[in-house]
Amino acid sequence: MEITLKHNSSLILKKTLEVGFCVFAFALTIPTFFYLLGHLMDRIFDPFPHSRATLEASGITLMALGGSIMILAIIKLGKYGRGLPASPVPPTTLLTEGLYGLSRHPIYFGASISFLGGSLFLHSFWSVFLSWPLFTLFFMTYAQRVEEPVLEQRFNGDYHSYKKDVPMFWEFPLREKLLHALSQFLGWASGVVNRPFILEYRSHLLFLGYGLWVGFGVFVGCTVLNIALVTDNIPASATAWMIFVFTVASLAGSRFVSMIVTMLLEQKTLKNAWYRVGFVSWGALLAVILSSGLFYLLTKKNLFYWFDAALTGLMINHFFGRIGCLFYGCCYGKETRSDIHVHYTHPRLKAIREGHVKSGTLYPTQIYSALYGLITFSVLIFMWTGTSIRVGVPTSICFILYGMFRFVEEWYRYQKRVVAGILSPAQIVCMILVLIGVLHLGWILPALNPGIHLPLFHISFREIFSHIHIWLVIGMGLLTAFVFSYHRYEIGCWGKLGRTQSLDQGGGHEPGIQKQ
Repeated sequence: MEITLKHNSSLILKKTLEVGFCVFAFALTIPTFFYLLGHLMDRIFDPFPHSRATLEASGITLMALGGSIMILAIIKLGKYGRGLPASPVPPTTLLTEGLYGLSRHPIYFGASISFLGGSLFLHSFWSVFLSWPLFTLFFMTYAQRVEEPVLEQRFNGDYHSYKKDVPMFWEFPLREKLLHALSQFLGWASGVVNRPFILEYRSHLLFLGYGLWVGFGVFVGCTVLNIALVTDNIPASATAWMIFVFTVASLAGSRFVSMIVTMLLEQKTLKNAWYRVGFVSWGALLAVILSSGLFYLLTKKNLFYWFDAALTGLMINHFFGRIGCLFYGCCYGKETRSDIHVHYTHPRLKAIREGHVKSGTLYPTQIYSALYGLITFSVLIFMWTGTSIRVGVPTSICFILYGMFRFVEEWYRYQKRVVAGILSPAQIVCMILVLIGVLHLGWILPALNPGIHLPLFHISFREIFSHIHIWLVIGMGLLTAFVFSYHRYEIGCWGKLGRTQSLDQGGGHEPGIQKQ
């Protein structure tokens, strides 16, 4: 009897600590982090009006509404679901009525409303327009990718039927029509990508449906880089060299990291890794940082002048490049039964060639990635054109936004989960990027006082475009288009060794690696 009591006491203590950790992480740490992000952004640029009584009243109202929804949902979950909103003591009964008949996750919905109210009460522009959407996106993704698979296993087909009838967060006007339109668009997109634009001549192939998108992204990114350097009065010769080095280094870096990953994870020889086509975007990011360091050593210009311009260009390049990934079939998502999907059928598309997925019905992660690249770029341009901005701020914003968005996207990607079966290696890198960005934005930059970027377009468009190296940026775009398009003997290979080994492994599927 005494042993049983001790066992029960230790079990209760363990459960209490686990619940306490969940409360600390989800109710305190995560909201605090997103509020901190908004506060740091407000210190850079805050366009909210000075008359703020209305904001405070609206904020209090929304906090009260969201808090009430959360409290009622928790009470109902405990009373009728016989559990708590924490994985150590999960509900044992499926709730489908009341608040749970309107939203599958009313607690997260209430938290989202409360966060918006707190943002308004604190007069935080960036908490409203940046942190709140990210906060909501984080919990929606966590609920869908982490919690709901467990609930489907626990309640079998009942939860699957419940998902069809009840929205994740809320039922808003035109929701069904919007989802239907999105589904129709992705169906059309699937039809386009399954007719790849490939030119063949003897043993040489050009996958132009992929390379042209990436090449155009480099053209636009180099143009943005050129404009940013011109407005900061960087000499024309240094600007031209930066464009050239930035592009070539990005190509080499993404290719080099791809080869390293192939050799380490798949235990391939250097020759085999060279013959297999692959590019990893983390390598391009690393190459940008190293290239900026080189120009810092050569010019003694503040290091973050080069970082800021290069990373801003890289974000718009990322947008077009990920559309190219959609057409190539790389960076693909997990299989899904959702209506929001892209469907691959063509045998030359990487999602099919690799043979990792049973069906070609996948989350459109390439579109998700393209959108957050565009959002990050838009935030930078919005801030950079509106006022002078401290040197180093664009770099911090790129690290924070790219890291957070990519962290969420990884839950939908076809990737191995190495940390507690939940997080992928890329998500660990994303967390490090976000941490570096927050520390850099909040504490390091104010101490360094590195200088100020002048607003973009503070000089005339005619003067800006007269300093653009148009033939150079076109040339870099064409070079990139060729490198990303070129294959030999078959798609996925640069030589006979790659072809032979790919046919020997997996019945003609290229084993390959995911482009990160």
